[in-house]
Amino acid sequence: MDQFYLGAYTDGSNTGIHSLSVDPNLDQPLKVDRLIEEADPCYFCLSADQKSLFTLSNAGSEPGVSYYRWTGEGYQLADRLAFLEEPACYVSLSADERYVLCASYRQASLILIKVQANGKLELADIVQRTGSGPHPNQDQPHCHYFKQYRDSPYFLACDLGTDEVLSYRIQEDKLQLVDILTIPAGSGPRHLVAHPTLPYVYVLSELSYTVDVVQIDETPSQLTALGRYQTLDQAPQAFNSSAAIRISSDGRFLYCSNRGENTLTVFALSRDGRSLDRIQVIASQGDFPRDFNLSPDESYLLVAHQNDGHLRLFDRDPETGLLTAKDFDYQLDQVVCVQSIS
Repeated sequence: MDQFYLGAYTDGSNTGIHSLSVDPNLDQPLKVDRLIEEADPCYFCLSADQKSLFTLSNAGSEPGVSYYRWTGEGYQLADRLAFLEEPACYVSLSADERYVLCASYRQASLILIKVQANGKLELADIVQRTGSGPHPNQDQPHCHYFKQYRDSPYFLACDLGTDEVLSYRIQEDKLQLVDILTIPAGSGPRHLVAHPTLPYVYVLSELSYTVDVVQIDETPSQLTALGRYQTLDQAPQAFNSSAAIRISSDGRFLYCSNRGENTLTVFALSRDGRSLDRIQVIASQGDFPRDFNLSPDESYLLVAHQNDGHLRLFDRDPETGLLTAKDFDYQLDQVVCVQSIS
């Protein structure tokens, strides 16, 4: 039995973060439990031992971050830090688990939160971004991703509004800009994933539905674009917006979701990690595939559809990387974040 945690918006029937227990050979989940009742936990992250969970929160009059600790009987609220006018869209935890990092799409900012020894959250730094892009959705900066690059001293961010990928360091609890990579105008970089062993990251752009291969040199941190690849076979006839990107642990395959077109794209990576070959585009079996993730053993993946609530499974061939839709179908309202629990 495998387990997934699911975050969601809560302006419909959903009320928080749920746990989904799955047997991939069955067409329905074995068990669905609400882990945490929370307002709009649209993105969350876990500590390495999975006993600490940090989630975006829209509770009360000020949005922010909630911190939950596992007690043996469930997750209990340890602290809540409210500091935003608008909810953020991404949260991650540093490798040493001393910092929580947030990206705010609406407030155009990157946020550093310190996890104190007593478990309390302390706002350490906010970087207010400036700039814009040519697309109507780029009227201002829109920070959409902020996470440590593996266990290096560098933290990478995507600004969808300014077409920039940024590298930061933390110095004395402050964010220090190290490098900026500007990608083609109107792209809208949304999320990225790092190769597990080689010095490359793969940047998924929401507005151009492309993946950019970017080399990262760590001495000092420098970002260099190497190539760009389309997620779709042909230009979409109507609305499309790429959303999530994942990489297999062996570094051989990339997976992306496309909203509007409602498809999943599979890329094979070259041995040196520098180039991609699109090998499959397959219907996601629902409306608006906002997020997805590989199972703990990577034999299948779970896709969450924001608009119609369908949760779908796809078998994954570890040798070819190709996906095959399964009969599994379960509905849970407005799921937008999928985490695999090992």
